[in-house]
Amino acid sequence: MKITSITEREFITSIISKSKRLDGRNLVDGRTLDIKFRKEWGGCIVYLGNTAVLSQVSAEITEPKASSPTEGALHVNFEISPMSAPDVNLSRSSNEFVELQRSLERCIRDSKCIDFECLCIVAGVKVWTIRVDIRAMNDDGNVLECSSIAAISALAHFKRPDVTVVGTEVTVHSLDDRGPVSLNLHHMPIAINMALFGQGTYIVMDPTEVEERIADGCYIVGMNAHQEVCFIHRNGSLLLREDTIEKRIKLAVG
Repeated sequence: MKITSITEREFITSIISKSKRLDGRNLVDGRTLDIKFRKEWGGCIVYLGNTAVLSQVSAEITEPKASSPTEGALHVNFEISPMSAPDVNLSRSSNEFVELQRSLERCIRDSKCIDFECLCIVAGVKVWTIRVDIRAMNDDGNVLECSSIAAISALAHFKRPDVTVVGTEVTVHSLDDRGPVSLNLHHMPIAINMALFGQGTYIVMDPTEVEERIADGCYIVGMNAHQEVCFIHRNGSLLLREDTIEKRIKLAVG
């Protein structure tokens, strides 16, 4: 685990108290965002500053759940490359890893951003199950926000094979036979990360790795372009007023 010296911690918190940061941004500025789509449908690499995340979407035909016979499913799988942050222990059982995985599930799957009924092929028999594989390639902070952008971008880019149904017989067409079909997305949520300093007096958007490391805590807010909140997760014991969170989010997305 990386160790932050007292001098480094005091210097960073001091400049943050003056609304400045090591990389020259102000407190509400995000880093440069770059999304590169791959040739294969549903694949992309997202760069948020020096943080890099790869995402790939796939689909398979499965049986639906008995409780939802006319709905498909969405699975979110998160991994982090050992070389992305070699000084950080992010085993699958660590609290930080579990929080990242669960936050992505809440942001992408539980927010109902996909029309699950459109994934039904034959009610009670066959549906499409969509899988999003997310891999953090380099961690320079705010992996969660970068991962959520990668996941939703890959879902928007993905196209599944078209199918023909005769009775209960399903024919899956090749891409040469018929054009592929895009997923129906209701909205596009992302997880916005806010690091807290000075016992919540200063709120830093899109924190770097060192800012996350020395912050008093973090607030993660899942929301879409309509500023509809999907979930809120608090890391640490600090509490913020609802109107304070709302103001910071509006500054960040406005």
